[in-house]
Amino acid sequence: MSKSHRREVAKKLQEQISAATDPMVIAELSNQLSKFLPRPKQVKRRSQKPETTSPSKKGRSLREKYTGSVYEQTSDGDLVCWHLVFEIEKRQRMGFLKNRAERTAFKAEVLASLTVEERAAYEAFEREGVA
Repeated sequence: MSKSHRREVAKKLQEQISAATDPMVIAELSNQLSKFLPRPKQVKRRSQKPETTSPSKKGRSLREKYTGSVYEQTSDGDLVCWHLVFEIEKRQRMGFLKNRAERTAFKAEVLASLTVEERAAYEAFEREGVA
């Protein structure tokens, strides 16, 4: 059926509904009219999931990252040293750090990502001659 034919039939049915007085006839004509009218489109609903934001890794201190009785007893400089060892070994296992220059550059990158207090603690730890 073309759209113009549907419109003509819909107009005739609307005229018959307005002229009719019997409620049964009106209901029957209304059912026929609803078949010719376009169906209403459903509104797209958003998902009910709340938006989650990932916590930024920049503001997270090493004390928050490494928890447990072993880490609580270590000094801040020692904790930073262990963190450097973990990160360098992880990168070496992945095959990214192959020589001393790459390790030195990565160490500087990791130290730059630490907080000011953690960097100061590591520098004091290095001055002691332990590292």
